[in-house]
Amino acid sequence: MDSILKEIYNGGIFPSEQAAPNDLKYKKTACQISDLMDLFYKQLSAEQYKKLEDLMDLCANNSYMENYEMFSYGFNLGALLIIEVFMGNICLTDCKYGAFRVEISHQRIRVA
Repeated sequence: MDSILKEIYNGGIFPSEQAAPNDLKYKKTACQISDLMDLFYKQLSAEQYKKLEDLMDLCANNSYMENYEMFSYGFNLGALLIIEVFMGNICLTDCKYGAFRVEISHQRIRVA
């Protein structure tokens, strides 16, 4: 395996596709969703089932956006942790929505 940076650049690392929960509760829930979708497919009209699929797509898109924001926030926080390890304390004053502004002043880093 190449370096992580090279793997990211070359498209070899896809965290959203390569990382899947191994929790048994997750697998059980996924099976329950599949079973319910099969039941709805049998019981609903084609038009109603299409609307249900549209709803599921909207929920999936919303979940994707939420997961991306959490991933981005965690990644940024991890990067700031590495900076703090090498350069000193970081003050986190306003970290909503994963947006960080980093100010480096002498040996102290301030995030506002």
